[in-house]
This record gives sequence, C-alpha cells and structure tokens, in this order.
Amino acid sequence: MPTQRGRRARRITCHDALLRKQSVGLWAVPSLGVIVLVAPVAESARFYREQAINLRAALDEAIAELSSPTA
Repeated sequence: MPTQRGRRARRITCHDALLRKQSVGLWAVPSLGVIVLVAPVAESARFYREQAINLRAALDEAIAELSSPTA
C-alpha cells in the first residue's frame, strides 16, 4: 500500500543493548493519520536523556503534522 511521508523523515540517534550507535526513524503520514516509528531490527533502542528529548521533540513535530491539513 503506497503511503506518502509527511514533510520530512527524522532520524533520532540511540544505542542498542551493546551500546553501539543506532538510530530510530520517525515520520508522520497525515493521509493515514499515523506516525511511523522504525527501530533497529531485533534490537532494543536505548535513549540517553538528550536522545530522549530529541525523540520527544520529533514526536511532537510529527503529531503537529497529523493535525495540519495536507497539501
């Protein structure tokens, strides 16, 4: 099923259980009214405080995209 990404995809840095640097992808799909979060495959995503703040900000932006009209 083809979907259209919101204004921009976001990458948020995190770490896995072995403290290797990873990232989580996040974007809004306003046409479906959803936010997509893609984490490292078969890994945990560990966020330090600053990374969690970045994740929260990205989620807030994506939520705002859902409530705004699509172009």
